[in-house]
Amino acid sequence: MNKDLRANQQTILTDLEHKATRKREASCKTIASRPDSGIAGSSSASYASSEAALLEGRHGSQADLIASSLEMLEHVYQIRSESHPTVPSLVKALTVNCHSAQAKAHALYRWVSGQSLVYYKCVTCTNPSSPTSKMKQLAEGKTTYAALYQEMARCAGLRCELVEGHVKGVNYSPGSPALCSATRHAWNAVSLNGHYALLDAHLGSLPYKFFLEHFFMTPPDEFCLSHYPKDKRWLLMTRAISEEDFFGALKTWPTMFAFNIRPLSMRSVIKTYDGRLSVTVLLHSVAVTPVLEYAGPGPAQDSDSLTLGIDQEIRNTDNAETFHMYLPQEGDYFFTLMVHDVEEDEDIPVFQYKIEYKDELL
Repeated sequence: MNKDLRANQQTILTDLEHKATRKREASCKTIASRPDSGIAGSSSASYASSEAALLEGRHGSQADLIASSLEMLEHVYQIRSESHPTVPSLVKALTVNCHSAQAKAHALYRWVSGQSLVYYKCVTCTNPSSPTSKMKQLAEGKTTYAALYQEMARCAGLRCELVEGHVKGVNYSPGSPALCSATRHAWNAVSLNGHYALLDAHLGSLPYKFFLEHFFMTPPDEFCLSHYPKDKRWLLMTRAISEEDFFGALKTWPTMFAFNIRPLSMRSVIKTYDGRLSVTVLLHSVAVTPVLEYAGPGPAQDSDSLTLGIDQEIRNTDNAETFHMYLPQEGDYFFTLMVHDVEEDEDIPVFQYKIEYKDELL
């Protein structure tokens, strides 16, 4: 397929996404490249690349699939729950132009994830079985995204399971107690072409860069870094990981996969006995910034001063960067790698470690 045509189609796809997210209080941001790379990436390019990965890696590389996805999104974002008295009626309207199970699953995911709960908290609805009422229940915490998505998927004739387990959510910190109530979560596994695919409409609904794209049909080896099911079969992996493995791995954000940034160490907690340590990441043409924060128990430390003290070593031949640190006092620290957002002048997290500094020789 012609590259310019592909880029134009993806730009249209991005414009549709931006229009919908503006209506639903989501924001669109711009990502910067590494200063020494000479390459500048925009939000359009970023969204387009992830959508292309979705379509090529999960749907196929045909031009008609891209075009049909564009049409599907334009159609889905025009559908309002108030126009339909029942969930089956809404689902039929959302999937009327979908000619595969995958397309149906995607259309439902986009609609559910794209709805504004702020809006539904304010609506009044007397029919408890109507889509508007279902969304209001979701907004009020009386149901979950996973339960609603399962109901809609089954109305579309899809085999869809609700998976319960634990998630490293937005407020989770590496080294936090495992399997606590704060990590309880539910998501879905939907059968497509004889194989189950994983998705999380709840995390997809959050107004953070790359969440929407990442949490639909997420590869199991990526999904298992943020989600751990009670029933291990829903890991969808030949070699199951343990709870210890899950909580023992660092916290990641979709940004890590969108920019193909890979930390050499996947441990959630790094221990040092002399205050010296280094963190190495593999990356290419991406501007990253480290942030170091002190969590106690000693006297407070200024995060900006700690971060300025990090020695950043860039090795272009290896596509690697190493961050050398010398911690000023014992205690717990959090090291977070960020990608800079130029348009909003803010940083988007990539991954996070907890650092424990304890001089056991004293």
